[in-house]
Amino acid sequence: MYDLIPANVDSKYFHTSFLALGLLCLGFLCLGTSLMKQNRKNEKDWDKNAQQESDKMPIEMK
Repeated sequence: MYDLIPANVDSKYFHTSFLALGLLCLGFLCLGTSLMKQNRKNEKDWDKNAQQESDKMPIEMK
């Protein structure tokens, strides 16, 4: 069975790379969450605007 950490790798750099990878994943997670929230808000605004436009239309066109 192979060792997970090769013997010649300095553990300080190894932990730093894991920390950097974790922070990168956390950043993408936060970015994705904020984009989904923004998208949901935009959909609500579009629905509200569509309803207002529908209310302005003459009855014959509905």
